[in-house]
Amino acid sequence: MAISFSGVAIYPDARPGPGLGVVRHVPALIRDHCGEEWLDDAVAEALEDTAAEARAKHSLVGVTEWRDLAG
Repeated sequence: MAISFSGVAIYPDARPGPGLGVVRHVPALIRDHCGEEWLDDAVAEALEDTAAEARAKHSLVGVTEWRDLAG
């Protein structure tokens, strides 16, 4: 299994109305034999928190780097 930092996570706002966020260079786990990708729980939670913050600010479009979120 490898870890990739080249992924992009896109989180459309699930509520009615506009809203789109992009987080670049999200760390993803990738299986060597099949290429399946997934996020560990901590990464997924951080992305969910980012989406909630964007919704609270009523952001229409947001683009950020993972390193800016991870601190």
